[in-house]
Amino acid sequence: MADDTVTGEVTLEDKIERVRKQSFGQLWIGIGFLPVLLLVFVTGLVLLANAHKTTINMTAEKPENRVEVFRSKVDGVKTQAEKQYAKYLSKMDDKSIFTVNEKFEIIYDLSTESEEQYTGLLKTYQVMVYETASRVRGSGEWYYYYRQKIDRLVNTAKNREQELKQYFSQD
Repeated sequence: MADDTVTGEVTLEDKIERVRKQSFGQLWIGIGFLPVLLLVFVTGLVLLANAHKTTINMTAEKPENRVEVFRSKVDGVKTQAEKQYAKYLSKMDDKSIFTVNEKFEIIYDLSTESEEQYTGLLKTYQVMVYETASRVRGSGEWYYYYRQKIDRLVNTAKNREQELKQYFSQD
């Protein structure tokens, strides 16, 4: 045998030994992967059983008729609209909805009149302050300071009055 190894030939016994070692290593790898394979198999079976249970429940239900579902929704909305119409129809019969509109117009007229009077008051006050300042020596600075404040108040009152007129004329 010593002569055979020197020449580089591999004997049948050496090949058998090498194959035995490889198969023994593969056996241990297979034994190591066996629990993993079993775990994956069992998990797959459990998931498949759960999926089967849900599909049984799904097929057991009667399929929806979309036309019937839509019709029932339309009927529900229709009855709700009829109830609302009846509610507002009763208010229209006793003319209470028109009194609300009249009250709104009265409040609008009062608020515009109030803004106009407030603007007039501020302008009168501004003239009074000017006349008073013109009679008192050295009062030009405080008049200028207060005139700016009064001008701002007059402008905001005019803006509110314009907004009220625009709001009411939008109809």
